[in-house]
Amino acid sequence: MTQLKYFQFPLIMLREVHKNYDRAMQDIVNYAIVDFALKQNINQEDAARELIYSYYRDKSGAYEPAMAALADRFEKGHLETYEDYIVFGSDGEVNHDTVGQVSEYLESDNELRSLAIQNKQLQNIDSFFKIKGSTSNYRYHSYQKLKKTIEVHQAKHGRDPHPTILTDLFWDLYQGKDPVLFAGYMAIRSIEGHNTYAATNRPTIAGRMAGAKSLAVIEKLKPDERAIYEKYTHRYHFNKLIEHLYRRGILKSVLRQKNWRHIYLSTRLSADELGEAVARQANKRKLNDAISEAKQAFDKQITTSL
Repeated sequence: MTQLKYFQFPLIMLREVHKNYDRAMQDIVNYAIVDFALKQNINQEDAARELIYSYYRDKSGAYEPAMAALADRFEKGHLETYEDYIVFGSDGEVNHDTVGQVSEYLESDNELRSLAIQNKQLQNIDSFFKIKGSTSNYRYHSYQKLKKTIEVHQAKHGRDPHPTILTDLFWDLYQGKDPVLFAGYMAIRSIEGHNTYAATNRPTIAGRMAGAKSLAVIEKLKPDERAIYEKYTHRYHFNKLIEHLYRRGILKSVLRQKNWRHIYLSTRLSADELGEAVARQANKRKLNDAISEAKQAFDKQITTSL
């Protein structure tokens, strides 16, 4: 299975980075890995295979509700229990006949099928991300707690930006123990999105660093949460941050002038590439404006001639 190379999480999670760095970073990891896992499509046969394997060989690390439901089906005689040597082949894998029987049963048991799929999704995390340690049960319940907080926030303010970060870079920044550097980078990534650069300004970046996507959200921040925003709206601290990100090599290019409305930043493009991209966009806007003006002039001409 291909290892996934990035984490993705809602912007609001940056708020906690400035309060309790280690816990917040662990929460980000847990949210990102479980959220990704639960979105994966799982073949029913694979879910059945993992369900049996987890029950017989890895019950302590598996998703507890799935294990409890399977034990219930065994106890009620809905599924036949087997000795270990019958369930597994000489290669240590669940044999094909057992997988087929359980998969067929899942067709008639929606609850167990759903739990089996969820168990397989959660068990895939180690393969997706090469992360070991926590049990599937702990990961899932931790994720649900975080998700509830995020859903309340999004119900009030709309969907949050979900920036991404390469997993190797995440672990590197995590070890650096610098919440401002991490928040600054993720703020820029949240503005870039799927684009190759961000056209933005100091207040927007400072707000994103505080986990706030807009002025409306910034106004709702508590005083301790607002402190990071207020500090980095000041030119001196903002410039120091941008310089730090650039020297660190995670901000690839910066374009700005005193009379410009925006600062242009990219975590992907070189300075030359960024300049070319900004110029192309500016020319495109000029062309679109010219086309719009021409259309309006023609419409006016037609109207006048009627």
